[in-house]
Amino acid sequence: MGTAPDDDGRLEWARSWLFVPGDKADRWLAKATAADPDVLIVDLEDAVAASRKDAARDIVAAALERDRPSIPLVIRINGINTPWWTDDLEMAATAGVTALMVPKVGSADDVARVAALLDARGPTSEPPSRRTSIVPIIETAAGVLRAEAIAGSHRVVAVALGGEDLAVDIGVTRTPGGAELEFSRGHLVIACAASRCGSIDTPTLDTRDAGLVGAQASAARALGFTGMQAIHPSQVAPINAAFEPLDDEIEWAHAVVDAFELAARSGSGVTVVGERMVDAPVVASARRVLGRARQR
Repeated sequence: MGTAPDDDGRLEWARSWLFVPGDKADRWLAKATAADPDVLIVDLEDAVAASRKDAARDIVAAALERDRPSIPLVIRINGINTPWWTDDLEMAATAGVTALMVPKVGSADDVARVAALLDARGPTSEPPSRRTSIVPIIETAAGVLRAEAIAGSHRVVAVALGGEDLAVDIGVTRTPGGAELEFSRGHLVIACAASRCGSIDTPTLDTRDAGLVGAQASAARALGFTGMQAIHPSQVAPINAAFEPLDDEIEWAHAVVDAFELAARSGSGVTVVGERMVDAPVVASARRVLGRARQR
């Protein structure tokens, strides 16, 4: 089972994960924070050219030292097959970030390599609240097939889907409807649910169409994802709205819990709300809705 920090349970249920290019962190962190994402991801990988990797790492370290955001902060390091990733990890861990996002994870062994370096930096007895978590990104067919082992790895608190690289790897073209990645999405959601960790859908690449972002975020939530990546501040609001329980959902959940607790006091394990039978699984679903609503 993935290990989530006690003080950052929000990562498991974080709705919006907003990327900020690492080499622009000194200028863009404040603007990104103002968009009100649940999580900020400072990107040292795809958003930074190879010639800028070392400079970007220094920019991020200085920016965090000067004005660290108050929301959970994740750093996407470079892949473990690159020459930059260990220096990225050292900088991020020294800065005390909430988690490392690790790209192109194809197996639990990939996660174990990152976790081993983190473990080596401090005592294994450190409390979970101070432990740097890991958020693997699954971007290959091999990663999809091994999603269960990846999600259950040491320090993993959530797993993200990298739709663009995955589409290239399996030889399909991305479409707005996303049917070509339907199996991969479902498989990832089930793997994460089994390990009780978060599942984060791939971002919408069109930064101008808020309606499309909202529709894709709603579809992701319906499939079981707990959150979605964002590549522009304008995408945060529609993602948050899509993953937030609606008023009628919250009202239904309260009615279910109240009716069930009343029935339980009279010795019954079943009741009826409206025309729907309510038993333990329905109550668990209702409590899940209320739990998410209370976090906001």
